[in-house]
Amino acid sequence: GAELSDADRNQVESYLALKYGTTLDQSTATDYTASDGTEMWDKDVTGADTYNNDIAGIGRDDDATLGQIKSRSQNSDSIVTIEAESEGTNTTPAFDDFDDLEFLTWANDNGTTSAVDANLTDGISMRLGRIWQAQEAGEVGTTTVQFDLSELADLGSEAIDFRLIIDTDADFTTGATTIPADSYAADTEIVSFNNINLADGNYFTLGLLMGRAPGGISDNLQFWLKADAGVTTVSGAVSEWDDQSANGNDFTQGTSLRRPTLTDDAMNFNQALTFDGSLDFISDSSGGEYINDNTAISTFVAVNAESDDEDMFIFTAGNNPLKDIELPWSLRFDDDGEDSGHTNTLKTGVNATATEETYEADESNLTKDTPLVLGVSWESGGTPVFYVEGRSVVSENTTVASGTLEGSPGFSVGGNDSFDVNWWNGHIAEIFLYDTVLSDSDRNKVESYLALKYGTTLDQSTATDYTASDGTEMWDKDATGADTYNNDIAGLGRDDVSDLGQIKSRSSNSDSIITVMALGEGTNATPSFDDIDDFEFLTWGNNNGTTSEVATNLPTGVSGRLGRIWQVQEIGELGTTTIEFDLSDLSVFGSEAANFKLVIDTDTDFTASATMIMADSYSSPTDIVSFDAVNLSDGSYFTLGIVNNTLSVDIVDAGGTPISNPYIDLGVV
Repeated sequence: GAELSDADRNQVESYLALKYGTTLDQSTATDYTASDGTEMWDKDVTGADTYNNDIAGIGRDDDATLGQIKSRSQNSDSIVTIEAESEGTNTTPAFDDFDDLEFLTWANDNGTTSAVDANLTDGISMRLGRIWQAQEAGEVGTTTVQFDLSELADLGSEAIDFRLIIDTDADFTTGATTIPADSYAADTEIVSFNNINLADGNYFTLGLLMGRAPGGISDNLQFWLKADAGVTTVSGAVSEWDDQSANGNDFTQGTSLRRPTLTDDAMNFNQALTFDGSLDFISDSSGGEYINDNTAISTFVAVNAESDDEDMFIFTAGNNPLKDIELPWSLRFDDDGEDSGHTNTLKTGVNATATEETYEADESNLTKDTPLVLGVSWESGGTPVFYVEGRSVVSENTTVASGTLEGSPGFSVGGNDSFDVNWWNGHIAEIFLYDTVLSDSDRNKVESYLALKYGTTLDQSTATDYTASDGTEMWDKDATGADTYNNDIAGLGRDDVSDLGQIKSRSSNSDSIITVMALGEGTNATPSFDDIDDFEFLTWGNNNGTTSEVATNLPTGVSGRLGRIWQVQEIGELGTTTIEFDLSDLSVFGSEAANFKLVIDTDTDFTASATMIMADSYSSPTDIVSFDAVNLSDGSYFTLGIVNNTLSVDIVDAGGTPISNPYIDLGVV
């Protein structure tokens, strides 16, 4: 028979290459050509001379009886698989939306499959060095894109660690779209992204959230313990608390009677470890390795004390009974400060090369039964600084400590059995340590993360933002009205770099009455993030108005309202929420859902243009009134309206004079 022409041979080889995942030799640039001449892979498009490694594709060519639904280059260093969604299999293609001569092909620049920190979009800490380019003929539709990481260095361990980065060019620093992974299979190390619609000319790569840390501040982080991750329990008691930083500084307790317990919904609907105030503690016996020889150190905690009339260690890095028990580094509640004279204050100690000193915060600042965000830092040549809800508090003792920390054998949370005194009584939800003093902006990020998560209000005596890991202002102190509506600040939101997914929240302040929950988004422990994207937030604060009923500034349809008004700030579109008002400590009219309306307006003049939503439920045992499917928007104001439909009837005599205590004979026998 006749020898095939070069064009015909290219069509035959293109069919085979696309079907079986081989790359046609590109030492001389070569098209992939369909039966009708359609260029499935066009060697002449912009970038094709660089992005021509590991060429693969999916598509349909009826004349060639080709229906390639799923494909991966068969080259040894190939890691990408793409599959058309809802189109069947290669064996039995469905072709529901796949038309004849439609193709999606891809290839890469042969870049490294190691992580690099160049050419990054916001919110991504690193990415694969390799970049892929897509070509599309027709409209293939949505696909699942998978990356096989089994032969690569450890890049992550769960879906939250990965992002698909897509852009119209290979410069990802601006204009790129980032998409969270849908799943990560630990056994195969395959990360998957569903419902991906790659367009002709798109570039894509795998983004990494390596270095997840509180507030995204990972530099100098030595350990990070949080009760919603890395906790091993035996019959509810905690035997191990694993470090969530990359350092592997895990904490353990081998004695069952000395283990704290894990408590659900302990602090703003988040988990915490509960210490009984007697013998409970958990420790890292190697902690001296990250304490000793430091010339600077910072530690932050989220706690809730169940007692305010005793001295209690949150943590300690010492166990020498011959020295002050606060040395060489610690933080504890001090019931009655013997040095400062303050009650309910904080105390620490520094055992440095040339100094052995204890220090107390120069104010009384602690309360029990209230979540608190606290911290303490020290740098050689200075005195420790305490942090209470974001506010800096100086030490009463002004003696400078200099040198390097020394004498720490380990690090214990909740107390230390060498002293057998001053055990922590209450919850500890989170604790992390840096071997440096954080800048003000970095400290604001870690404190904002803790405050939003645990429902504490950062001190607003000097107006303070709540800042996400990428710099997004979750609560903007400069927003209109924020200087007034800055009481009981709380919020919902997602910050993947901080591993934050706050789905339900209520301010921890004692007079807080509002709980807000994102609908259909799971729980704080297991957020589903169906509609909440990374760096989307909804926060609220109030004007500290009375929680009694007032009869001023009323919209039509209500007889009264709470005097307190809330303001909303929103970043992105968080979606619908359930809003609950806890009326258990209030004196307002109402005993059923029909007595309550949610009043929402774009300003605080509710007399005109206010939107009113009838309550969905009222629970008489708890006095909680609920409003479902509420979509609050940025800058809106809301309060609780009261509907009093009580009918008042006066009994009068024939002359119209009211009769006191009338007797009415209804004639009933």
